Amino acid sequence: MPVPNEASTDVYADMQSPLSASPAAAPTGRGRNGGAGRDLSPGEDGVSRSRPRKATHGSRGIRPTLAAALAGTLLLGACTPGEDPGPVVGSPATAYGARTLAGDSVTLADLRGKVVLLNFWATWCTPCRHETPFLDSLHARRSPEGLEVVGVSMDAPHARDQVADFVREFGVRYTILLDPQMRGSDLYRVVGLPASFLVDRDGVLRWMRFGPVSDTDRDFLAALESVLQ
Repeated sequence: MPVPNEASTDVYADMQSPLSASPAAAPTGRGRNGGAGRDLSPGEDGVSRSRPRKATHGSRGIRPTLAAALAGTLLLGACTPGEDPGPVVGSPATAYGARTLAGDSVTLADLRGKVVLLNFWATWCTPCRHETPFLDSLHARRSPEGLEVVGVSMDAPHARDQVADFVREFGVRYTILLDPQMRGSDLYRVVGLPASFLVDRDGVLRWMRFGPVSDTDRDFLAALESVLQ
């Protein structure tokens, strides 16, 4: 798991914790293997880490002792012997699949031979909404070269209609999958949205980012050009 560090409370709340008002953990700038092309830093637009929640009367966030305990849990979890380390750049991408709005099954194995940009997002995630037009444009421009953008919604089961509305609103042309149980977030250690994973034609993870990507993102664009060659 990424090692937590300090982050802004208004854009980086823990996606997996019901106590979303607390300061949350942000991934560090270097990965486990320290490999080039792996950027674990949040983007400048921030990362959404919690679904919208009703405020609790009198709540002002997690007490410092509880916040420290949660951070300690994350650190200990990252060091547990024998635990799946999660995605590692240069290793095969974790097997994963989900269903489209139409009910069709799509897996990474089905897309072998293509370059896949696997993007985890949600309709309530503001940075995701800012990122979507770029992803759609990227898919339209680079799909003839073998790029397949796959967006995976982390929205709750009852939000299927909101996902469909989102697709219509933004005119999304790339594949959208539904993962209301958030299996993908567990398999890929996603603690904030959006999160993107670039997989080459042989199914090997080549680059990853916890945070949004854009047309001015030199690291992402360089990684993309490398795998499309």
